[in-house]
Amino acid sequence: MQKESTLKNREIIVERLERFKSRLDAIANGEHVFARAPDSDEYIEITPNVIVRYQWMEEICEFAIFLLDDSLERKVSEDQAMSGRCRAV
Repeated sequence: MQKESTLKNREIIVERLERFKSRLDAIANGEHVFARAPDSDEYIEITPNVIVRYQWMEEICEFAIFLLDDSLERKVSEDQAMSGRCRAV
């Protein structure tokens, strides 16, 4: 059950990472990206600070994926070790 939850979390993070990367690629390719201002019908252009935040979010997602992958590998190793112990008995 925990392994399924970890895999689901990883899928969500990978999806968000891809979204951040595509937004940064669009900005780098000259696309004008606009965000809707809260409580307003107007749109405002995304500033360089927002671009930096996208980059930080991308790094955070990559780190989270690394941690989740590491925990998945440990879980598989533990399962294999436990399986080996059970066979030895």
